[in-house]
Amino acid sequence: MVRAVFLVFGLMLAISLLSASPSQAQQWVLGNGFSLTSNESGCWRLGCIGGSGEFTPYNTTFSPCEGISGWALDSDPDKAGDVIKNTGETPNDSYNSDIRAGQICLHASQLGKRTAVRWVAPVSGDVKIDAAFSGQGFYTLADVQVIKNGRDSLKSFRISGFVGMGANQDQRTGESPDGEYSGVVRVNSGDTVDFTIGCVDKAQRPEGLADATGHVAIAVAIQVVESRRGG
Repeated sequence: MVRAVFLVFGLMLAISLLSASPSQAQQWVLGNGFSLTSNESGCWRLGCIGGSGEFTPYNTTFSPCEGISGWALDSDPDKAGDVIKNTGETPNDSYNSDIRAGQICLHASQLGKRTAVRWVAPVSGDVKIDAAFSGQGFYTLADVQVIKNGRDSLKSFRISGFVGMGANQDQRTGESPDGEYSGVVRVNSGDTVDFTIGCVDKAQRPEGLADATGHVAIAVAIQVVESRRGG
């Protein structure tokens, strides 16, 4: 319980600091870049990654219930997953998850594709990446990967469980309902960093969760540590 509170607090503090001082360094926050009018909002892209590593951007928006909207491929979340946002001012539990106000969530397809938030580096240099993931589905089971340029693994772990509704951390369930990645990465302009989730292999799923993935909330803040020329 304490770990979850500090994890969320730490990332929110990092994001608030990035948002509060735009003149000091270049920074990008996923929550600020999410758009329902364009899937090429600044340096952020939403889509899916197939077995051969190709990235396919989502091409249509959809709204599965009041207060929840997002992106999918051909308006079909079952086809290649989806990325959604609670656009309301209160938590929403009508989509088999507890999605908090303003929260962005990923949901993976059962058809082998990974759902991805892609950051396309607009600069060359060393960047500090802070990303947090949490299980918002009433039971979430998903594999998380953070990957640079489609091949270099920065972090991988499993989300297994539910973080609890609102501030009620007593409702936390599962072995690992949240996780994070924090690190400094050297990028060239045009490099990509993908924040992805995928379904857990069926043989590794607990009984009764044969088709469960659940929604995984994501928050990402990226800031330039040191700029450099080149590519």
